[in-house]
Amino acid sequence: IFLLACGILLYFHHSDILKFNLRTGIAIGVVTLIILHITSVQITTDLLPVNNFIAEYDLPPRSVLYQTAINIVSKDFIPLGSGLASFGTDASGIFYSKIYSQCGLNNIDGLAPQNWFSVSDSYYPSLAQFGIIGIILYLFFWGGIIYKSFIKFRQNGDIQLLAIILIITSFVFIENLSDSFLTSNKGYFTMMFLGVLFGKNKKSYYADDN
Repeated sequence: IFLLACGILLYFHHSDILKFNLRTGIAIGVVTLIILHITSVQITTDLLPVNNFIAEYDLPPRSVLYQTAINIVSKDFIPLGSGLASFGTDASGIFYSKIYSQCGLNNIDGLAPQNWFSVSDSYYPSLAQFGIIGIILYLFFWGGIIYKSFIKFRQNGDIQLLAIILIITSFVFIENLSDSFLTSNKGYFTMMFLGVLFGKNKKSYYADDN
């Protein structure tokens, strides 16, 4: 995220930057490669086993959660998901959701009834609770934030505000890969900060209209 933030800040430094040309295409390509590299490193570190011959019950809990979430969304609970507080959250561990037993996760260390503290190690598996529809709404939410940030840029030309919003949204997407960032106290403060940024340039109700 540090490399990505530096790339965004170095590139988004004047208002003409959004005009598409060869320079813009190269910059977008470089930033995309950086994101893919960072993502691949994080996935390799947190989600994949050390070698390909490890049994399923020895896979990292995050990896098992991702695999099971895909099955829930694509096969078992189409299109609305498994339901609120049923998968990938602290509540699903405290009250131990029957989904874990149905999917054979109750014998995995970190996901078992007596040791469930890995069930909320990642945010994205929890989206399986809301199914395909919930995932689409999640993507629409963040897509709307990015779209509105570009609209605000066109209105007031504040390229710094646009860069900050892009950095924050990128950080949230990357961090959620291996942490339940969005539903933690860090996520709450991040969302509050985004709200402040979007309200930053609103015209004051008390300003004189000349």
